[in-house]
Amino acid sequence: MKKILLLAVLMVLLLLIGCAAPEAPSEPSEPKAPATPEVPSEPEAPEVPSEPEVPVAPAEGNVVLKNGVLEPAEITIKVGGSVTWTVESEGTHILTSSQYRFNSGSLTQGGTFTQEFDRAGRYEYVCALHPQVRGLILVEE
Repeated sequence: MKKILLLAVLMVLLLLIGCAAPEAPSEPSEPKAPATPEVPSEPEAPEVPSEPEVPVAPAEGNVVLKNGVLEPAEITIKVGGSVTWTVESEGTHILTSSQYRFNSGSLTQGGTFTQEFDRAGRYEYVCALHPQVRGLILVEE
C-alpha cells in the first residue's frame, strides 16, 4: 500500500514539474537594437499668460415672452443698440421700464416691440399686467 501511495505522489510531482516548465518560443526572437542615449532638449520657453478675453456686448438683443417667462430675463447690449421683444404667448402684455424710459404699449401673441438704448445703464422692466414678469437690460459702453 505504501508503494502505491509513493508511486501516486511521484506521478503527481512529475506532472506538476512538467506543467511548470517554460515553453520554448515558437519563433526565434529578433535581436533588439541597442538603446540610444537620450539627448536632453532645450527647455521650452515659459508660456506667457494671455490677457483674458473680455466678452463684447452685442449691438442688438432679442427677448421672447413665452408662457409668462422672458427668455433671456437679463440681456446685455452696447450703447446705441436695441432690444426686440417678441410675444409668443396668449394674452396681452405691456412691457414698461421701472424708470419710465420705455413702454411697449399693448402686445398680443405675435406682436413685437423694439427699443433703442442711447445711454449706458441698468434698465429694469416689468409687464404692467403681469408684475411677476420682470427683466433687465444692461447697456454698456
